[in-house]
Amino acid sequence: MSAVYNILLVDDLKVNLDYLRLILEDNFEHLFLTAQSAKEALTIINKTEIDLILTDVQMPQYDGFEFTKFLKKHKKTKDIPVLFISGEEHSDAYLIKGFNVGAIGYILKPINPVLLVAKLQNYFKIIDTKKETERKNFFISSLLNASKEAQIVMTRAHKIININESAKKMFDYKSTMHNLHELLDCEEFKERVLHQNQLGIYEDVIQRYKKDYYYVSVSKLQDGYLLLSFRNITSSHKQTLRQQKIFDLLGNIVVVTNGKNLVNINKRFFDIHDYENYEDFKSKHNCICELFISKEGENYLQIMNKGVRWNKYILQNKNEMNVACIVDKFGEERFYEVVSSGRVFQESDEEDEEEVIIFNDITQIKKQSTLLEEQSRFASMGEMISMIAHQWRQPLTTLSSINLKTKIQNSIGELSKKELAESNEKSNNIIRYLNKTIDDFRDFFDNKDVKSADSLENTVKKTLGLLEAAINDVFCEIHFEYKDGLKASTYINIYESKLGQVLLNIIKNSLDEYKRVAQKQPRLNIQFSLIEEYLCIKLLDNAGGIPGDIISKIFDPYFSTKSKNGTGIGLYMSKIIVEQQMHGKLSVENADDGACFTILLPKEVLLSN
Repeated sequence: MSAVYNILLVDDLKVNLDYLRLILEDNFEHLFLTAQSAKEALTIINKTEIDLILTDVQMPQYDGFEFTKFLKKHKKTKDIPVLFISGEEHSDAYLIKGFNVGAIGYILKPINPVLLVAKLQNYFKIIDTKKETERKNFFISSLLNASKEAQIVMTRAHKIININESAKKMFDYKSTMHNLHELLDCEEFKERVLHQNQLGIYEDVIQRYKKDYYYVSVSKLQDGYLLLSFRNITSSHKQTLRQQKIFDLLGNIVVVTNGKNLVNINKRFFDIHDYENYEDFKSKHNCICELFISKEGENYLQIMNKGVRWNKYILQNKNEMNVACIVDKFGEERFYEVVSSGRVFQESDEEDEEEVIIFNDITQIKKQSTLLEEQSRFASMGEMISMIAHQWRQPLTTLSSINLKTKIQNSIGELSKKELAESNEKSNNIIRYLNKTIDDFRDFFDNKDVKSADSLENTVKKTLGLLEAAINDVFCEIHFEYKDGLKASTYINIYESKLGQVLLNIIKNSLDEYKRVAQKQPRLNIQFSLIEEYLCIKLLDNAGGIPGDIISKIFDPYFSTKSKNGTGIGLYMSKIIVEQQMHGKLSVENADDGACFTILLPKEVLLSN
């Protein structure tokens, strides 16, 4: 249904008004108002919204020209279309005068009803279009002004069609500004906004205007118009900049990742590794995990670890020390302890989870650890030589005695063939024992990174065999105890030499203490049990325990109670081996009349029970 308009008819003769009104009311359903003078017409206009005026030109007091000029001077009436009714044909100059004062056309008297109706139908279509445009513009203006963002509707040529109050305030808008070039007075900002994309389609580009930051987006509207929006993000963006500054000042490498793709990484990474910036890195790699390298015999992080992606593996094994090896820009290997914050960020169900992961540079610690391992190895070799010498002392004395006896018997002619054979057999047995001792020590100190399977009892007895002489020196009794269904025959699969080195350090310390305190009946209890997810090995002596003021220090590097005879790295390396290499725990406490060392190893080392 068409809209109903208010049509004002103006003529000083009532008969003309009645005739004109009769024609119009027979053909249109609009509301027709009448006035017999310009003054009366203005009174009606002040009270009623008028959509079209048909006015006679020749009227007393104020003719149609003066009346129209008055209407066009005032804001409320300047847009009302005016159609002149003239009583006779006029010159071109006369017609042009009407158009110059603002009339949209002429209707000549005597009025032809058919021609009048046809003309008005076209004028009403124009009014319909104008009203629809005004309605749309009002709707758009309402939407624009309802938004807190500064928004501008423009053509592709950047002519301003509409601008909301927020944009007017932001850009100090003046009614004389008709083009975006005139509005954006900051040249750098103007250039970036206007030349981003000629189609005007880009979103959430951060731009700075004066002292504030904005997300700038351009989107298509109907009729080929563009909507330019400026959302003020100054507060949040400055907070982001502050956070990024703090992020970049951190001494460790910090990354935000979903495991497959890197989301962010701080400046520390670029100080160490051969990439200029984040964009340079992303052009070559998706994830920092692509830089991980492996080393034979080392359990370093890889992209996939036991079938699990590296970031998930860290979370699943957060109690372990997860280490990654990456080559720096100088070609040197760097080692990082990799820790996940456990805090995940996810904006929607479709997105992958993101988490903060910290790479603590432990290269120097790793080098120091390697140095300590070397020192420990040399110290162990010294211990080995000392123990071999101790193991050999009695057999060599016996061998010397056999040789001396044989020589004396031979010199006095009393050496029989039988006695010679017996002496040779005894000597060969001792030599075989000495060779076995060498082999046992060599096997123990070699093969540090080879797993082997053996029973619990045999695993420990191999270490005790190396300490046989020292055990016999102090007459120490060894007792084995098995709990929680474990047996002497229960098999374990483990780095046997590593566990043996730990047992050797602990047991030898107890034996050394027995020499110092002269215990009446030295005893060492070795217990096997299960505690939650661990195989527990306890070594309890009765050497009087560890003084309370030093028990917390005995795992510190270079701490020793043996004065010049101790290196202070045996127990320290034992803790490193158990906790970092075997993923277990090593602790000590005083119990009853001695010290109790507890070794906890992951339960999965058990093969049978």
